[in-house]
Amino acid sequence: MFLRLNAASLTALPEDDGESEWVLAHLSYGVVREARTLLAFVDTVEVLSPPEARAELAGAAAAIGAVYGGDRAPREGS
Repeated sequence: MFLRLNAASLTALPEDDGESEWVLAHLSYGVVREARTLLAFVDTVEVLSPPEARAELAGAAAAIGAVYGGDRAPREGS
């Protein structure tokens, strides 16, 4: 699923010997905000670099946590 959804952003095919729990994939995006697409994989993907992409995902995850973490009441009509 990851490869299908991120094929256009892959800069090289990931190396996977089937022995590791994690696979390293190199992706490239036009702008840092595009890395938010990786949030679809919740905690099964970790961005290692650049720091700006990690910060973008951390901010987005915090915003999601605020919505669904019980910090506020659901919106009317939601």
